[in-house]
Amino acid sequence: MSDVAHSIDLDLAAKLRDPKYRQKFFLAEASAHIAAQLIALRKRRDLSQKEVAQLTDTRQPAISRAEQADYQNWSFNTLRSIADALDARIRVFIQPSEDVIAEYEEPKANEVEEATTETKGDVVGPRSATTSSEKRTRQRVRIEAATFA
Repeated sequence: MSDVAHSIDLDLAAKLRDPKYRQKFFLAEASAHIAAQLIALRKRRDLSQKEVAQLTDTRQPAISRAEQADYQNWSFNTLRSIADALDARIRVFIQPSEDVIAEYEEPKANEVEEATTETKGDVVGPRSATTSSEKRTRQRVRIEAATFA
């Protein structure tokens, strides 16, 4: 049996040119990233959802909702409260849509070679970063522990 991986062309760059699609995509993407970061940090702190709820003076179902990838009703104050309870900071980066679209466009042949050399195979986003400019712009909403690298 062959171990060949087949890529699926979703033509995401073209879809992101539609402002309505882009808005929904950005919200879904940010929600999923926030949820994943909340879960990872809670586990890193070896806390249960109930314990985080107690630290934030709320109930466990509220923490569970915040940790769902499709949850979109969190507020900055809620995130700040959870981050404070987990001894973390919140960083917000606002990124122009044209920079995001560029991340999803097909790389040129020489850029792929440079990205492989620069990142040594590490994936840094939707595709490997190809320029230092893209590396700088590949920032998203992050909740980071002070000790995160």
